[in-house]
Amino acid sequence: MQFQERYDFLKTAIARYDGYYNLAAVKASLLLTSNAVLLAPGLGEQSQFLRIAASAGASRALVFAAAALSLVSIGCAAWVMASTLARRPGREVDSLMFSESVAAMDEDAYVAAVARADHAVVLDGLARLAHRLAAGVSRKFRLINLSLAALVAAVLSAFAALLA
Repeated sequence: MQFQERYDFLKTAIARYDGYYNLAAVKASLLLTSNAVLLAPGLGEQSQFLRIAASAGASRALVFAAAALSLVSIGCAAWVMASTLARRPGREVDSLMFSESVAAMDEDAYVAAVARADHAVVLDGLARLAHRLAAGVSRKFRLINLSLAALVAAVLSAFAALLA
């Protein structure tokens, strides 16, 4: 592949991963809202919640399981929304395109580094950025899946508590 083809390939990959980051944030936001819808009635109906919590048996265990699972779901969704990409320890610059690396550099040093950059430096930086973004979005989607599974289990537990 020539430089332009590799450059276009990496730009396309980075744009795709950026889109996945946005999608992960939207999904996490929906999961947080869904958990609020699940927990709010329980907190609003304190007398019924306290009655179930004070009782013994399956209903009590199911309500506490639903609350715990919902909290797990909230934690996972919140972590997805958190910015977790950072510079690698011990590396001066990961990429001239990676915001954390650029922010860590002095402005004049960054301008000089860009001026000195050749095709190899540009492709290296784009490749590193694409890899970091792909690894980060992969972790975020695993957390989204865990958050969704915990939310479904919480809803099922809460529904089962109502039937018990």
